[in-house]
Amino acid sequence: MPIPTLLESAAAPPETTHLLVDSRDGLRACVAVEDALGGLLAVAKGGRPLSTVGDHATRFVVPGVDGVRTVKGVARVEAATLAPGEDPKSYERWGEGGRAHRRPAHVGRIAMSRPRKGWRMSLETYRLEVRESDAGLDADVYDSEELIAESTHVSYDDFDVESPDRDGDVSRSEDVTADVTELDVQVQRDDAGFAFELLGDRETLATVRVDDEE
Repeated sequence: MPIPTLLESAAAPPETTHLLVDSRDGLRACVAVEDALGGLLAVAKGGRPLSTVGDHATRFVVPGVDGVRTVKGVARVEAATLAPGEDPKSYERWGEGGRAHRRPAHVGRIAMSRPRKGWRMSLETYRLEVRESDAGLDADVYDSEELIAESTHVSYDDFDVESPDRDGDVSRSEDVTADVTELDVQVQRDDAGFAFELLGDRETLATVRVDDEE
């Protein structure tokens, strides 16, 4: 997603001067808006989701910005207004021993999906994770803070299915980045197994399939 499209869809205030980009690893970059406008939040490469070709599902990419600030595994983005003369580096965080980060006086969060007062962009990364449990399957949706945002349980008995005889426990997951306000998990059963769909605002965001014979 191009950064200008992200800012426009979220109705970012015109006084925004910088973007704070947080990673799942706890790192943070502070990039000037005029630089970020030439970049994008990448979720795919060569038509394939980044999660299938690398270690991360999202990446903040801006031409001309040094590599450490092209954040991998983006968890959230915030639009901020820095006062004239403020050092953007004072808001960054680069792990243990790095510069301590502060927060600008005016920040709008891009990553939360639940409404709150004030303006905000709503782009967030979710993970649909399906695991085998006693006599069934558990499906949990984790947000960028590793909190469960939605969940469901499927009992084999409810579908008149015998517990499959597998070599090991099932564990499947799929990451997706989306701008949504409502999440839901739906389950469908066919002759071969179960399909778990993560819905965002009633549209399919991700699907995890678990077949009986694996």
